[in-house]
Amino acid sequence: MYPRKLPKLKDNAFPCVFLNLPKYLSLSNQPSRRLVDAEQNNFDSAIKQSLLDQKK
Repeated sequence: MYPRKLPKLKDNAFPCVFLNLPKYLSLSNQPSRRLVDAEQNNFDSAIKQSLLDQKK
């Protein structure tokens, strides 16, 4: 039998994560900066291509 990577919860465990802490201490999932940069690059290249196509 292999040891667990994550411990198993006990039968009487209550699913909670620090109930009495303020919201500003919790981290939110923010989009990856690389993804935002890639989207911006794609948008910029599409605009440039569109302008070049209009000049032709």
